[in-house]
Amino acid sequence: MVGNSSGDPTVEELKQALVDHGPLVASVNVTPAFKAYKGGVFRDDSPLPDPPAGHAVVIVGWDDAKGKGGCWRIENSWSERWGELGFMWIEHGSNQIGREAYWVQAQASQY
Repeated sequence: MVGNSSGDPTVEELKQALVDHGPLVASVNVTPAFKAYKGGVFRDDSPLPDPPAGHAVVIVGWDDAKGKGGCWRIENSWSERWGELGFMWIEHGSNQIGREAYWVQAQASQY
């Protein structure tokens, strides 16, 4: 897992984990605006549902020049009909993106 004991890694910790390990599985809170995303840079400041609607996505990269302070490039599992062919640019911090981030580290079967 990336980050500290609260499960909330910093932007820098997530970036370093991407460099070190490749794509990260992470949670994001789903709102009606998130579900309706069609393209561009996403930022949702609406209140989160109670309880928050957690959903797993894959963080595949970032661009510090997008949005206000940078964005994550994520892939969603909702098919290519959602977002930008299944992908989204989401601003750092929006919808609690990146909480509980994990990666897979392949090892040889003989170890």
